[in-house]
Amino acid sequence: QWYQRRVRGSLIPGKVIRSCEQFVNVHPSAIPKYQGAAPLQHVLLNGEETSAVTILEVLPRTFDSGNILAQVPLPIPRDMTGRQVWTYTGEHMARTLSHYLDNPVTTTPRAQDSTRATPAPKILKHQLKILCHVCPQTQTASQIFNIARLVDLSKFSVAVCWDKRRLKLKSVHVVEDPSVHALVQRHLRPGQFVFEEGVIMVACAEGTVLGVTEMILPFSHVLSAERFYRDHSPRTARAFYMVYDSEEEKVKCG
Repeated sequence: QWYQRRVRGSLIPGKVIRSCEQFVNVHPSAIPKYQGAAPLQHVLLNGEETSAVTILEVLPRTFDSGNILAQVPLPIPRDMTGRQVWTYTGEHMARTLSHYLDNPVTTTPRAQDSTRATPAPKILKHQLKILCHVCPQTQTASQIFNIARLVDLSKFSVAVCWDKRRLKLKSVHVVEDPSVHALVQRHLRPGQFVFEEGVIMVACAEGTVLGVTEMILPFSHVLSAERFYRDHSPRTARAFYMVYDSEEEKVKCG
């Protein structure tokens, strides 16, 4: 029971559900995809570009398995931070629920396809601490960007090891410019970086490029990419590596 509450969430007692004429849940995913306590976190972690807001019946002794009463597609903009996606999704959930409550008779309940169900358990604190230590040598720019949006919902930031120090990458994005890709692939190995047009361009796995515009050094405030490169980079290390806090993380980065 303790594990279920910690990882999946708490069940509402059956007598409470049965005491209501209708008991519904508004869920920020395209049910049956991402059933569980942390659907939005898994949407961000997996880099989904389209999700949904779903209203479904609540059943006793199960999580997110009731009939679907309404489902509205929801695009997830790539230029939003994790916190912005959280607010944006919450606003759409409120509007969808309000519309359903005003027009409940217009919806026809639809059974879920259990073969398409995927779990979305809580991502616990120790799991976030491992995820936020990223590795450009083995992870693509998109993977690091997705993790950055996920940990933006917490007190953590993605971090790398630079010049024997932990460097938090405060603001990141995936670089799509073909000319930058050509430059990086020609001159850099994964983990190495250059400064171009106000952005630190980091070579990542599979030829991808991560742009970093803000970072934080230990015992420091937020630095722009230009200031970081001007004040620190030319005289010291020119590559990012993974912060190793455990054997599990060493395996992650090879």
